[in-house]
Amino acid sequence: MLARSLTVPHGKAPPCPVVEVGFFINWNLVDNILPQIHDDIMNHDGCMLIRGDSGDPVEVVTKTVFKLWEQFGGTVNKKGYKVLDPHIKAIYGDSITVQRCEKIFQILKENGFACNNV
Repeated sequence: MLARSLTVPHGKAPPCPVVEVGFFINWNLVDNILPQIHDDIMNHDGCMLIRGDSGDPVEVVTKTVFKLWEQFGGTVNKKGYKVLDPHIKAIYGDSITVQRCEKIFQILKENGFACNNV
């Protein structure tokens, strides 16, 4: 399985992006595959970056953060915002405008999440 092979120890690992093309593929990865390799991700000396690639970018990014929190948890920072475990984060590339970025951060903040989860 590709996602599991990305967590094989190679010393200090750089962030590893996993891009899922297709709305349903992304949620299959987040909902079904990541739970199966949870321990591998948590024991990996690096960070897996999850990037959905289809759908409304604001919804995809925020929903990914919420789902990752449910599966991997994290900590609460000094300001009271949730920060994902350092082994996992959400990313998004193209289609992120200043307005969408502001909306993502607004939704994260309203739901008690720090902006550095993305």
